[in-house]
Amino acid sequence: DNMIIQGIAIVEKLDKDINTFSMRLKEWYGWHFPELAKIVSDNGQFCRLAGFLKNKEEVTDDMLGGITEIVNDEEVAQQVLAMSKISMGGAIASVDMINIETFSIRLSKLVELRNQATEYLHNKIEAVSPNLGSLMGDTIT
Repeated sequence: DNMIIQGIAIVEKLDKDINTFSMRLKEWYGWHFPELAKIVSDNGQFCRLAGFLKNKEEVTDDMLGGITEIVNDEEVAQQVLAMSKISMGGAIASVDMINIETFSIRLSKLVELRNQATEYLHNKIEAVSPNLGSLMGDTIT
């Protein structure tokens, strides 16, 4: 089915783009908070955290709930909070932080789009060929 082929191509392209953009965001935000990339390896969680935390010097204990919601792990959230207070990263200009925040929001939307495309592909494969979908998975290449 042509729609499945196109769906696979879209998911693969989104994966590649998300990985490339995430690498750039990690490098960019890493000048300010380099330890975050070592604590949070998931690209989607990292970009959401960068947009949520913004300036590490303004991170407070009150943000723990929001951090936990993003990383889905209380221990990892505690590590992020602790490292934000002792990070070796440099200060960042507000104009740079605005750009990082904007980029992280757009990247988060791209991750959401990828998740939606994957769900669409899964549903389409289930409808067209459930046995093949069970054997091969969603991204048949």
